[in-house]
Amino acid sequence: MSRIDEAVVNDFIKIQQDLPETLKFYGLSARFVALQSGISVSSFHRKMKSQGFTGEEMKAICAVINR
Repeated sequence: MSRIDEAVVNDFIKIQQDLPETLKFYGLSARFVALQSGISVSSFHRKMKSQGFTGEEMKAICAVINR
């Protein structure tokens, strides 16, 4: 089994840290992204504040942002 690349984990953390600014840059509201990604609005705000999104949730969020 190969080792886990720490840079990938650091990138994941950085994406979550930068999410509020990323949404602002693209002119997207957190509510819009939450609804489009299938995450409840309250959970989205809580997870964005605590940087607690799962990998699958971040994948859905990225799909909404990258449309």
